[in-house]
Amino acid sequence: MDKVHGIDWNIANWQQLLDTFLTDAFNIGFKIIVCIILYIVGRKLIKWLDQVMKRLMLARSLDLSVSSFLRSLVNVLLTVAMLMAIINFLGINTTSFVALLALFGVAAGMAMSGTLQNLAGGVMILLFRPYDVGDYILTLHTEGW
Repeated sequence: MDKVHGIDWNIANWQQLLDTFLTDAFNIGFKIIVCIILYIVGRKLIKWLDQVMKRLMLARSLDLSVSSFLRSLVNVLLTVAMLMAIINFLGINTTSFVALLALFGVAAGMAMSGTLQNLAGGVMILLFRPYDVGDYILTLHTEGW
């Protein structure tokens, strides 16, 4: 009865199987706990960096819309980077995720090229402030105060 379907089912094999299972369960549990800690620390670090950026932008008296946009952009990028690092720590290959994100970025950029150009132009006007209230502006088809 020790051999069933060519497999030796004695007590030593059961003990080895149980040891392997417990070791793997401990390793996975440890990785999950570390990932939770990394997530909590990462979120706190991102919030701290957001507050630093907010104070810096207020000190430089940047426009509120530009400040909000830049802070949101940095927050999203850092959150995605943190999640990719956590997923990579778990042992999951993130190459396909990064390629998918890059593909999405290229597709969205191509689909919204005109909109992104206008957004970049608006941000540049708000950042560099080439015009002041009361300036006389002359364009190809429009002019005025």
